[in-house]
Amino acid sequence: MTILQEILEWSQGRPAWQRDALRRLVLNGELSSNDIVCKSAHGLAEQQETAPLATEHVPGTAELKADIEALENWVAAIRKRRKKPVEVASI
Repeated sequence: MTILQEILEWSQGRPAWQRDALRRLVLNGELSSNDIVCKSAHGLAEQQETAPLATEHVPGTAELKADIEALENWVAAIRKRRKKPVEVASI
């Protein structure tokens, strides 16, 4: 289970505005000043619709496998350029 999958599971019991904020973080990498859902949940801003973090927002194993393969290719390229071998365990 990836950390994002663990966060998804943990988020199931959180308030809707927190789950929406998590979705925005996963999709955008950060929250902006336009992301005022938490304020609206407490009556401090105009009410907005929320969309909770869901399975379709969490990258699956295919993406993770592609990332690992890209990392392996990067390490292989470094090994070719270095005179001294690089141990994968040291990275």
